[in-house]
Amino acid sequence: MESQKMHLRHVMLHCFKKGNSAKDTADEIFTVYKSGTTTIRTVHNWFKKFRADNFELKDEDRSGRSDTINADKYCNQLDRLKAASSRKTARIESKLKQFWKEGIMRLPERWKKVIDI
Repeated sequence: MESQKMHLRHVMLHCFKKGNSAKDTADEIFTVYKSGTTTIRTVHNWFKKFRADNFELKDEDRSGRSDTINADKYCNQLDRLKAASSRKTARIESKLKQFWKEGIMRLPERWKKVIDI
């Protein structure tokens, strides 16, 4: 995929240096490589760069999400979150047990009030 992108960029640069228009270049690419390999907008963007004397064919660095991740960092963070979650779950379970136990112990007293009414 990456080598095809670079090849098409070389084709675009060659056509630009020959004096072809962006539309003619796109039509030629569509004829030779079939449609779907690039778009007319992409060819226009590359020709704009070439007209500005920028003949660098590599992708420029972009802001945003990185292609590489630090797996250890995320695994450690995930482990910490799991541990915190299990501690919270244990705390909630113990409170629920206590709640039900106290509730059951109060049942006879509550039923007595219902019956007495």
